[in-house]
Amino acid sequence: LHGGHHGPVQCLSVSWGARKALSGSTDGGVMLWDLDHGSRVPMQGHMVWVADVTVDPHCRYAASGSIDGMLRIWDLRTSSCVRTMRGQWSDVKCIAVDWDSWRVLSGAGAGCLKFWDVGVGRLAATLRGPGDARRDINSLSADWAAGRVLSGSGSGAMAMWDINQLECLETWKGHDTQIKCVELAQGSI
Repeated sequence: LHGGHHGPVQCLSVSWGARKALSGSTDGGVMLWDLDHGSRVPMQGHMVWVADVTVDPHCRYAASGSIDGMLRIWDLRTSSCVRTMRGQWSDVKCIAVDWDSWRVLSGAGAGCLKFWDVGVGRLAATLRGPGDARRDINSLSADWAAGRVLSGSGSGAMAMWDINQLECLETWKGHDTQIKCVELAQGSI
């Protein structure tokens, strides 16, 4: 698979069962790839760096977020944007989607998590982190069933959040530099 983006690929989400991948680039592009044929479909909408993308388990919908605070929901069957939500610059550094409830969580600047309600198309809540978690949240992993999110920040701190009570439960400082990826094992909480 080659050719398509005009800048480096920043993020990728794969649906192995459907043999499709979604990529986001620093050029603002989002592309849907057919892994069997190597073909691609560009999806227009973002103007700046796409920070994160994710595909639903059935490869029908996808979400993408860019650093200018724009969050988009895509219908992959038609390659069209079906919902756009706009926040502030730096509101979308990374995303996690609960496809069952159509909620999106984004890691944001200043150690915040942003809750988006896709059904009504707006920002629903902002959660603020304490102390060491006050730098940009660059990565997150959600266990929606348990109501927990693990985040990694630019300060090298991780935080555990209760997304039902909308609060930060605990922070841990361990890295000297920013944390770029975290993973929370589903059902481990």
